[in-house]
Amino acid sequence: SCFLVEGSEGLVGFLTRDSALRPSTEQPQRPATLADLADRKFITVTKDAPLFDVMSRLRAAGASVALVTDGSHNLSGGVLGLVTMQQIASAVIEAMDLFSA
Repeated sequence: SCFLVEGSEGLVGFLTRDSALRPSTEQPQRPATLADLADRKFITVTKDAPLFDVMSRLRAAGASVALVTDGSHNLSGGVLGLVTMQQIASAVIEAMDLFSA
């Protein structure tokens, strides 16, 4: 599971359940915030982006998450959801299984 993280300036990144539960390595004087833990390595795509383009862009960016937007330039309000490389891989495998039967 992935969660979007927003800060005072808008969208910061995303956080996986595992990384949110991982013990912090931050200094004890300042507790870690979700923004501190957020992964900022993501791409943005529009809802009508071809799957192949999404996969190519994820690979080129070294990212594992694509934020799906409504096409506006407002990342905070324009994000419709997200898709992970793992979800894409699972969908491709399921499609291959469907056609191999």
